[in-house]
Amino acid sequence: MNSFINTFIEIVNRFSESTLPRVSEETLELYKITFQAPYETIRTLIEDYKSAAFDNSLVSLTFQDQSQHMLYDNFIRVAPLLYKGKDDHLISIEMTINKKKAFGLTLNEFVFIEMDSFKSNFNFNNEKLYSKIIKQELVRVYLPIDVEIRNEYLLLNPLLTSNNRTNFDLSKEAAAEFERILKIRDDSCRLSSDMFIPELFLINGPDNDLKLWFDKNLLGISLCHIGNKLMEDNIVVLRGSKNIEIDLCDDFIANNAKCIYDIFKFSYEEKHNTDKIEISRNVITIYLNTSEGAKKLNELAPTIEKTIRSHFAAYIDNSIKKFFNDRKDVIKEAHKFASDIKGGSDKLMTYINASLIGIVTAIFAGSLGLSKGERWFLLLAFGLHVIAFLGTYLANSKFVRKRLEDIEKIYDEYTSKFVVLAEEELEDIKRIYIEPSIKNVKGYLKTYRRVTIGVTIFMIILIGIGLYLPNTFFDGNVTPKDVFKMI
Repeated sequence: MNSFINTFIEIVNRFSESTLPRVSEETLELYKITFQAPYETIRTLIEDYKSAAFDNSLVSLTFQDQSQHMLYDNFIRVAPLLYKGKDDHLISIEMTINKKKAFGLTLNEFVFIEMDSFKSNFNFNNEKLYSKIIKQELVRVYLPIDVEIRNEYLLLNPLLTSNNRTNFDLSKEAAAEFERILKIRDDSCRLSSDMFIPELFLINGPDNDLKLWFDKNLLGISLCHIGNKLMEDNIVVLRGSKNIEIDLCDDFIANNAKCIYDIFKFSYEEKHNTDKIEISRNVITIYLNTSEGAKKLNELAPTIEKTIRSHFAAYIDNSIKKFFNDRKDVIKEAHKFASDIKGGSDKLMTYINASLIGIVTAIFAGSLGLSKGERWFLLLAFGLHVIAFLGTYLANSKFVRKRLEDIEKIYDEYTSKFVVLAEEELEDIKRIYIEPSIKNVKGYLKTYRRVTIGVTIFMIILIGIGLYLPNTFFDGNVTPKDVFKMI
């Protein structure tokens, strides 16, 4: 922290000794203090801090004496003549400082001379403030406090005693948690992307006005993360068993803010966060009427937290029961579908046997052609068998493949209804019961294709042989025994 802050506080204190000042610190950058002081006091202070603060423009001074308005340089030049012999003459002074420039602040560093100014600027819903904060770095604030207060995301330093500047980067764990919460928040509620997470306001410190202020903001921002959206007039909308609006502008002491924060942490845990957020919204809307605000929520917070946890425990118990019942039903249906697929295997086996038997009938039909002395009859018999083999293969294989697709589609549609079962669980059941049967059928299909190709080639060979057989084979005296010898 820039050591000039000590000098500036000295100047403020000495100027303020003569009169009650009016202070303005409404913005993050500027601090203004207006007061009246005798010319002698002003002259002495200017001489004491001329080189340290005023000549280098770190502190800006303007002077008002009745209708006369003077800047610092002009005042230094004409004041000795204008107020000669008038050391007790009161002059209005406005002292302004650009804190960012004068104190050498980085983006995540802030200085507040007045505690009330810090509270008005660091309110949980000040989006303009959070838009200027680098979310991956520690937020460091210098305040008029006596001891250092910190958490993983915020460091409050004593204004006058802190000169060390440690690493600003968040820890890997804090940065990862920040990103995790933002992702869940983006999926579950409508909040500005610039809004910080509740952990910024989670401090452990002495029970004083600052702690009470932090607790009130902790309650507000935690509720924002649980609710559906934050409206412009500081009202959080929750849609649960009914729709309610909670006004966070209520004047109350948030002594149960930690309970609301614990509800937020519980809702945003790694597992079941969607279900937990919905349960939290439902329970809160059950306990609160539409017209009741944050004060009532704070009063009921411990009871609401217990109810949310018990409701979720009951939800898990029911889910486990449903899981096992659903798993049992899916396995039962998987057996049924596997049996249907096995029927396809049996049919393919029948088709393969029929193809093999067809070879015998083709040979006998050819021998009949030889015995009748008709070459065309032999060729026709073999040719018709080739067509029959190919036609039945195409028709039967198409039917079996279509049956497999239908069974898989029906199984997938059936299991899609079981939302309690994880996708991995459904895939395991399919892998154990369905896929082996499908693999078996596909194996039979390959065998059927090979058999069909084999018998077709065999028939084509027989047709070729029939084309080149001598005419003597068709004199009507050839017997089936001669045909078999030929083959």
